[in-house]
Amino acid sequence: MKLLITQLLAENSKCCSESEFVSPCLVCTAEIVCPDEVQSFRDISFSWNTIAERVYEMAANLNEHFLT
Repeated sequence: MKLLITQLLAENSKCCSESEFVSPCLVCTAEIVCPDEVQSFRDISFSWNTIAERVYEMAANLNEHFLT
């Protein structure tokens, strides 16, 4: 889940501050769709470090697939 949201933020040139909007939306959606999992959605981190790590992981994955 984190990776997909990070990818969407990166692909659309959105900054981490966008996650301040996305995160509460995810929690609200989880409360309706899967109330037993709401805490998991609250625990998703969108800090600068987390976003940077996820983008790095995506880049490494691409390099692995295309350069090997």
